Amino acid sequence: MYHGTSFKIEGKGILLRGKPGAGKSDLALRMIHRGAILIADDQTIIENSMEGLMMSPPQGLQGKLEVRGIGLIDVPFCKNHLLHFLIDLKPWQNIERLPEKDFETLEGLSIPRYEIDPFEPSAVEKILTLCQLNTLSI
Repeated sequence: MYHGTSFKIEGKGILLRGKPGAGKSDLALRMIHRGAILIADDQTIIENSMEGLMMSPPQGLQGKLEVRGIGLIDVPFCKNHLLHFLIDLKPWQNIERLPEKDFETLEGLSIPRYEIDPFEPSAVEKILTLCQLNTLSI
């Protein structure tokens, strides 16, 4: 089990990671309003499968998204989807302007890793751009 919020959009499975209060659920909510489908909020099961790294929600949290100030809401969800890349959420001051391509190994497989400030106005557009640029097919 990984501490992170996951969703799929434009055929790509994405895992958002960050400390509590980093903006994972908030950014996921904005992505959902742009067409993303939630996989899991706050905790994501990731298993190495024949196709690649498969993400799924833990029992009891399926279709639940925590919205600070509102509470838990029900949203459409996907039971599982391949992970294509992960995004670590950080303040913009801690993110390199022109980073080298980075990868992280999860469950024995190397996955592209990026850093985004979830509270920047362009955060959603940055993720959509990554979906277009990321041609990794797992």
